[in-house]
Amino acid sequence: MVNNDGHLPLVLAIYSKNKELVWYLSKKTRVESPSPPFFIPELTKVLRNLIQSGYPDVALYFVHRFPSLALAKDEYRNSLLIWLAYNPSYFFSGSNLGFLEGWIYKFVRVEIKIAPTNSLASQARSFTTQECSDTELGWFKRLLWKAITQLVPSIKIVRDAKMTHECAIELVNHVVNELSPMSYSQICHFLQNPISILGVAIEGGVQEIVRTLLRHFPDLTFLRIRPQRNILQAAIECRQEKIVNIIKEISPTTTVALCSDDIENINTLHLAGKLAPAFKLFSVSGTALQMQRELQWFKEVENITFPNLREWKNMKDETAKDVFRKEHKELAEQGERWMKDTADSCMLVSTLIATVLFAAAFTIPGGIINDKGIPIFLRTNAFTLFAISDTLGLFSSLTSLLMFLAILTSRYEIEDFLESLPKKLIIGLGSLFLAIAAMIIAFGAALTIILSERWNWVYVPVTILASIPVIIFVRLQLPLFVQMVRSTYGFSIFRLDCHDEKVMLKNMFSFNKQRVCLTTDCWTSIQNTNYMVITSHFIDSGWELHKRTLNFCVVPNHKGETIGKIIEACLIDWGIDRVLMITIDNASANDVAIKYVKRKLTEHLKYYRSLHNAAKRGDWESAKSFIEKDPNALTARITVESRTVLHVAALCDQWEFILKLLELVSSPESIAVQDKDGRTVLHYVALGGSLKTAKALVKKNVGLPQISDNKRDTPLLHSIWSESKELVWYLSFMTSVDLSPDMTPWILRTLILSGYHDIALYFIRRYPNLALAKLHNGTSLLYWLATNPSYFFSGSNLGLIERWIYKCEYPCLEQNFILKMSPSIKTVRDAKMTHECAIELVNHVVNELSKMSFNQTVNFLQNPRSILGVAVQGGIEEIVQTLLRHFPDLIFVWVGSQRNILQVAIECRQEKIVNIIKEISPSTTTALCSYFGENNNTTLHLAGKLAPAFKLFSVSGAALQMQRELQWFKEVEMYTHPAYRVWRNSEKQTAKDVFRIAHKKLSEDGEKWMKDTANSCMLVSTLIATVLFAAAFTVPGGNVNDNGIPIFLQTKAFTIFAISNALGLFSSLTSLLMFVAILTARYEMEDFLKSLPKKLIIGLGSLFFAIAAMIIAFGAALTIILNERWHWVSVPITLVASFPMAVFVVLQLPLFVQMVQSTYGASIFRPGHQEFE
Repeated sequence: MVNNDGHLPLVLAIYSKNKELVWYLSKKTRVESPSPPFFIPELTKVLRNLIQSGYPDVALYFVHRFPSLALAKDEYRNSLLIWLAYNPSYFFSGSNLGFLEGWIYKFVRVEIKIAPTNSLASQARSFTTQECSDTELGWFKRLLWKAITQLVPSIKIVRDAKMTHECAIELVNHVVNELSPMSYSQICHFLQNPISILGVAIEGGVQEIVRTLLRHFPDLTFLRIRPQRNILQAAIECRQEKIVNIIKEISPTTTVALCSDDIENINTLHLAGKLAPAFKLFSVSGTALQMQRELQWFKEVENITFPNLREWKNMKDETAKDVFRKEHKELAEQGERWMKDTADSCMLVSTLIATVLFAAAFTIPGGIINDKGIPIFLRTNAFTLFAISDTLGLFSSLTSLLMFLAILTSRYEIEDFLESLPKKLIIGLGSLFLAIAAMIIAFGAALTIILSERWNWVYVPVTILASIPVIIFVRLQLPLFVQMVRSTYGFSIFRLDCHDEKVMLKNMFSFNKQRVCLTTDCWTSIQNTNYMVITSHFIDSGWELHKRTLNFCVVPNHKGETIGKIIEACLIDWGIDRVLMITIDNASANDVAIKYVKRKLTEHLKYYRSLHNAAKRGDWESAKSFIEKDPNALTARITVESRTVLHVAALCDQWEFILKLLELVSSPESIAVQDKDGRTVLHYVALGGSLKTAKALVKKNVGLPQISDNKRDTPLLHSIWSESKELVWYLSFMTSVDLSPDMTPWILRTLILSGYHDIALYFIRRYPNLALAKLHNGTSLLYWLATNPSYFFSGSNLGLIERWIYKCEYPCLEQNFILKMSPSIKTVRDAKMTHECAIELVNHVVNELSKMSFNQTVNFLQNPRSILGVAVQGGIEEIVQTLLRHFPDLIFVWVGSQRNILQVAIECRQEKIVNIIKEISPSTTTALCSYFGENNNTTLHLAGKLAPAFKLFSVSGAALQMQRELQWFKEVEMYTHPAYRVWRNSEKQTAKDVFRIAHKKLSEDGEKWMKDTANSCMLVSTLIATVLFAAAFTVPGGNVNDNGIPIFLQTKAFTIFAISNALGLFSSLTSLLMFVAILTARYEMEDFLKSLPKKLIIGLGSLFFAIAAMIIAFGAALTIILNERWHWVSVPITLVASFPMAVFVVLQLPLFVQMVQSTYGASIFRPGHQEFE
């Protein structure tokens, strides 16, 4: 009976949280089985409340009792599957189990009992696998289980969680079973209304639902689960890497195809550029590491994105990188603060540890032998342990100190959060943790040396006490540190566990052409536990017999239906549907199990499903048998996407299968069938990158390369995605450009943006008129080159060694043996080849422009956007130089909003372009500098504006950025007529007024950066000076009692110690004075030009020198003390001491050199005649 609100007693019982009462009323509630349209208010309310209240096992009982209830919808049109999708915690993928819980989860056993008993306790027994009678054994098991759960409550918690997960998966399977008889359109309608169930599951990361749906209904892969999103895009937007990996498991070709999908100019990379949902963002510790994770996602998606789409602009004229920078600006600022605060705090700790450990080398435990200077306990193991730990601790703390200094002086460009900053932080924190551990060990060893004379057992409590801080760290901090290391040095976000034996065995089943035989064995142990094992037997392509165990599990009983269900689940899990024979042992009801499996294997079989599955796994024999019975199946559309068997095989990269299918093809038209998207099989073969298959297809039908899909893309365009250059070359030869007026420039643009400049050059040489061809948006070849500075040497960032290789490398020579020996040489060679081809393309465009009048040339270069202006903004001197050399009058053409070429170069801080103009003529430079622009601004007013972000952040630190801006302003001021230096624009502002207003915040940030750096470094300098000063009075080895002369005065090690100690002290005091000077400076804008940077350089240089001197002094002191026992001790000390210096040179020295060059180096503009001084 129901009350006035229409609620059954069972509904109200659910709210009571009394599970026994819920089970009892579930048995007693009598409701007639529902029928279409599956809307029974009472039952749907019961099912909904059971799911939402955490009773999936009771819900499973109802679904078993009323199978049609799996598709029933409530008054809000929601169904069982959506309620499960909204609760990720009901599945293993949504649970957060620790290491210990995960281990328990693997081994704890659960069973799903459909029919409830009167006692809830009997439902929760994990040790029982069948109904236990009131025997002594059953009583003992219950008692044992109760005792274990009392002692280790986490076992029961994990078991209950696993029971929930198993019930939820079983519920999902019931829904899928009910959906299977429906048509694809009905399934989509059910899953999409009123809200996309698949979309909700993806947002929650419920991979069990996603995997089950895609396994049973593969065509859902291409379903739009929400406006403008397919399942891959939704997974990327929600940062659900497990869902992406599920899609990647289907086929890499399918993944790339989904990634290329876009609506209203929003592609997948734009979605990756958006900020992650809060719940995913805050699953990572620290804003800096959150920023790293976001960059990793963006880079991973960029790798699977078609190169042509990486620079694609959305409706707001933003590329994916623009979207990323805009969305992550605040997170990057927070990450910078987090890194600096962490470095500042940790640097203090490192410094204190270093000073203490340094001092410990001069006040060794137990003292020294008078007049010999040899430690009394030199020969003991405890002293050896003390010396080693003290040495490692000092060098580790100094390493961490240098790393934290490097973090404080980094430039904090967004890309630095990907590797540079996290690596410094990992090395810094790792070295600090090692230093703390070494200090604890050194302290324990010292205590043992001092107290062992009275208490021989003292090392035991010392060891126990010393272990406490280490254990606390391991328990609380190590998981976060490990997460940090994995995030930086671990696997990529998208990965398949291809090395896993199970995956390899699955692949073997997929590629094997023979059918599989299964055998089962069942037995009961002496503990009355039922077991079952399923073994596969098959012959591989090499006629070798294989025997593999597929499943070994505990089963509730050995009934036929139970065994049948386990066999069915095993076949689905391993993807096996080519079964030759199943042998059931005689411990079970054979007929029941066999009938169940046969029914399940044929229950959902539709006409083309076997052909579809055969094409997916490359099963030629099954496909051949099907096609021989039905020849029309070769061209039949066997999926809802109107794909043929060739399409399906190509999407799954089954190339040998396609080649065999082609042998059955008689007419060329049969392989030219287009699917729903207008794509032929060659489109997907090109996407997969199989040159051999592409040649076979074109041999059958030479017109295939010319067929375009609904987006007017040819197979040539798709081949570029495959990154198979040989295939791109082949289709380039086979594709005629006489497709359509706007299709040929599109092909050329795709080749350019994908980095295939040599192939683009081939097209230009073959069809010279393409050099000036334009797309519908007016862009042309020269514009595409101008928007990508990396295509030219002027836009490349090569290191010293790479530049040397670049000069010596000749792209026309293969030198295969050298390229194989050194991959970096091949990288540089490929870069140089790209640069040479890009310059050749520019020359081809210029040659075509030379045939036109000057006005026509200007019109071509200016519309729809100034190509010369774009090249100037990107600093591509090759394009600018070539155009100005052939068309000198272009130097006076407006290339921006009332700006000439020089003014745009100055505004964008492109010194190389300014130098090109200076080389033409100093008088021309002066003339261009005197032009007035928008709002009556002079060139000096433009130099007073803030530099673009990408140029500003190329310099480390706000103070040095301010210095660079001042240098630009001063350089431009030299070329400006004195009358224009005080010129006021339309807003009554001089150039200096514009500079002060535009750089006010940067100046404040620079002041804060300088003071923070000085504050942190001053403390380090002070402590180093203190400890080095004290070391002069406690010399290693001690003094002679009679005259006070150091015992080891005549040794070389003592000489090194004395010199390094003195140099270190004076250097640290010098740096201390410099940092005091920085703190007391006035911080006028002009001070950032020379005064402040000089003080910072001297301060940091002196500090680094003091640290190096301190390391040398410590090494010399240890050599003096330990040389009596170990004559070779100087060798390991030198090696260990070199580590912090090597780390500094690799990570920090380039930035320090950049700082010195910026202050003491040559001017921004190359020397030349200066018109006004």
